[in-house]
Amino acid sequence: MLVVVTLAFVLGLVVAPHLAALAWPAGVALGVAALLGYVGRRAQARSWAAPLVVAALGAGLVAGPREVVRTVPAGTARLVGVVETARLGRDGDVRVESARFLDGAGIVPAGARVRIDDLGVAPGTRIEALVDLAPAQGFHNPSPHPAWLDGRRIDAHGTLAAPARTLDPARLGGILFRARESLRRRLDATLPPRAAGIARALLLGDGAAVARADRASVQRAGLAHLLAVSGLHVALVVGAFFLGLRALLRRRGRREPERLAAAAAIPVALGFALMAGGAPSAWRAAGMAALGLGAVVLRRRPRGAAIAALAVALYALARPGDGPRPGFLLSVLATAAIVAFPVPREGLRAAWVVSLRTTVATAPLVVWCFLSLPPLGILANVVLVPVAVLALVPLAFVHALCAGVGLGEVSAPLFVVCSDGLVGAAELFGAGSGELPPPDLVQGALITVLAFGLLALRGVRARLVLAAVGVLLLAGAELHLRHRERPRDRLRITMLDVGQGDGALVDLPDGRLLLVDAGGGRPDPGARAMVPLLRARRRDRVDLAILTHPHPDHYGGLRAIREAVPIRELWDSGQADAESPHGPVARMLRRMRRGSRVRSAAEVCGRPHRLGEVRLEVLWPCPGYDAGYDPNDNSLVVRLTYGSRRFLFTGDVERLAEAQLAGVDVAADWLKVPHHGSRTSSTDAFLDAVNPRLAAVSCGRQNRFGHPHPEVAARYAARGIPLFRTDREGGLVFESDGRVIRARTTLP
Repeated sequence: MLVVVTLAFVLGLVVAPHLAALAWPAGVALGVAALLGYVGRRAQARSWAAPLVVAALGAGLVAGPREVVRTVPAGTARLVGVVETARLGRDGDVRVESARFLDGAGIVPAGARVRIDDLGVAPGTRIEALVDLAPAQGFHNPSPHPAWLDGRRIDAHGTLAAPARTLDPARLGGILFRARESLRRRLDATLPPRAAGIARALLLGDGAAVARADRASVQRAGLAHLLAVSGLHVALVVGAFFLGLRALLRRRGRREPERLAAAAAIPVALGFALMAGGAPSAWRAAGMAALGLGAVVLRRRPRGAAIAALAVALYALARPGDGPRPGFLLSVLATAAIVAFPVPREGLRAAWVVSLRTTVATAPLVVWCFLSLPPLGILANVVLVPVAVLALVPLAFVHALCAGVGLGEVSAPLFVVCSDGLVGAAELFGAGSGELPPPDLVQGALITVLAFGLLALRGVRARLVLAAVGVLLLAGAELHLRHRERPRDRLRITMLDVGQGDGALVDLPDGRLLLVDAGGGRPDPGARAMVPLLRARRRDRVDLAILTHPHPDHYGGLRAIREAVPIRELWDSGQADAESPHGPVARMLRRMRRGSRVRSAAEVCGRPHRLGEVRLEVLWPCPGYDAGYDPNDNSLVVRLTYGSRRFLFTGDVERLAEAQLAGVDVAADWLKVPHHGSRTSSTDAFLDAVNPRLAAVSCGRQNRFGHPHPEVAARYAARGIPLFRTDREGGLVFESDGRVIRARTTLP
């Protein structure tokens, strides 16, 4: 039954990307599935099998990745919306109710989420503000490892053009916001930066305050949950309050002290979750605590599985957008692994078993989202979690109290020693942990089935057999992935969505890889788009990189690519080296010469280059760059010929270069539209000379240049040339067997 339920969930994950957004969040389906499983197990009735499978399928459907892109133009808008979250001391996320641009050029879609810098307004506040907006830069590219989409997408970034005006204040939210801000300031004032960041993470859920290196060390050791307000922290606080109050009431001879203590602890649990920033894991734990304490108040026996399922469902109903978030799902999986099976009574053995179960249960999501599975994570949890529970977390609360009464200097040294010790120990346990290769959908499904099978099976022999079979299947899937992503006997051009820039990967029929430009800007498309795709496709080197010209939107991502994989050879126009020997491109080329062969246009012009069955020609600027032209018109123009089909990459050439190219043989079946579709390019004479069947343009969403220009798009439309656009369709893939060219897009 467990295998059938798991397969139903995996099927939902696979089908989900092809469906529109669904109304019910993942948390509801997961909660219902867990509840049905609990009741079915108790009743031992087969009639529960069908609804359990349906619930698991629904969980997969709504948890699976899907893309929702809201187009937000750039400009100054008058915005009305509700603050959803407020990041301490930084910015706030606003859910838009209505917004109009001052120039009347457009509107912001209702429901869009805008992150406003330095907003300083409490969650729940309804505001009106004049905001300078820019669309959020996301990269949408085809990949064997699609990113997990958690429903919390930011559609635009904004800065206040004038102070925000409060329309409807958040009363309770305002009190909590001011209390959190006050505590944050006290922690920053009484602790050194490293310890203050850890204290803010433990008390306020502000994980971003932890230094990046420390956060990485803790994560490599499998202890990331220690730096988030999770069930551990809620249980510690609420448990201490409940036990202390019950003991006090018993000493005073009160009747039913347990019920009274439980009733008093319910608001403590919910208040702590609010004070901790309302993280999904904190709310799930607080909900479980409140429901369990409520059962005690009602003289009922709390049952872990039923309470966990109900807490999940209630939270997801209240916060639908949080259902598919990794933090929420990890919390659910870890809790389910604990409550679904009996825990040994012995302390050390119980800690080992709980750590092992939670590691296995959360492994599929950890591997998929974070590409890690610490080899010593189980041991680290057994050794360090008790230390954190007994020392670090209580010391954080003690220091917060001392800082509030002016005694922070007394408690600070001990907390600093403990926090430094935790990070140092995490570095030891995390040593040797590396980043895993991104799994594809088949591997993700296998890891999920393997994890659930290891939890469900009894007996060492059965688990060893399952583990051996799982490893063999994963190895086979890996071999298939490597074969599939290194295509043979076909040419594949992947024109990546890199925002306002150019970046393409070309897989040659003999297995070699070409890179044509690497994008640029913020966030870095090399690190955020191109390197992840290279890793997902298992490409461990670039055989030839072509830098068409030295502009940042074409070379900016090259550094991240060079750090990730070796580049055997690079071609560029030679203009930057000659005219700006101390500029950024010339410096980059000098560094690359230490491990790569770098050649200029003068060295590669004049003769075709054979790359297996592909013929590569540099058509411009030949015999070398023209000092009278700017870098755009000196862009390398290269043509690939495979079979009877020709593919033309044009960089950012404009009218001057196009006029020269129109007089030579530049005919091609596929054209990379010059200069992102600027009105200064794609002249009629040039298009007549190329006469393409397909064209693709790389440009950013709502870019400030208006690329591609309507006049240019009209020229392609008048000739009946399909124009594929990365700003609308995401990354583009064109494949050819030398006779037929097939195209597919990332976004529908």
